[in-house]
Amino acid sequence: MPPPGGGTVGLLRAAVEWIELGRIGAPFGIKGWLHIESHTDPPQGLLGYREWTLRLVNGERLAEREYYRADLVGLRVRNLEGAELGTVSYFVEAPAGAVMVTQEPGGREHWVLAAPPHLRRVDLATGEILVDWPAELK
Repeated sequence: MPPPGGGTVGLLRAAVEWIELGRIGAPFGIKGWLHIESHTDPPQGLLGYREWTLRLVNGERLAEREYYRADLVGLRVRNLEGAELGTVSYFVEAPAGAVMVTQEPGGREHWVLAAPPHLRRVDLATGEILVDWPAELK
């Protein structure tokens, strides 16, 4: 079901600029289908994108300390001791909540719970996230 107020399907370019590839319309049928308006040429080209990111278009603001996950992908992550944990690659839904997966330049991954008290500060202006998470798990 589309987000309240409608939504768009987009592609993130250079971690700051969004390209709108289509719009999500009203629900259709009894199987949960949605009307999709594609801006690609040909229209079926939209289906070639493996991952879609939805953005609200009605101007709703998030509460303080709430972020769209797509806005966090690509940000640098460091812990309270100053150790660099890489950049945010993607998120995984786990029973305990969302897990932020970071990747170091060498390929090593860190799986960090993306909730208080572990997520201490997000600074979109500097592109950095501060976490209370060890660099080495024992």
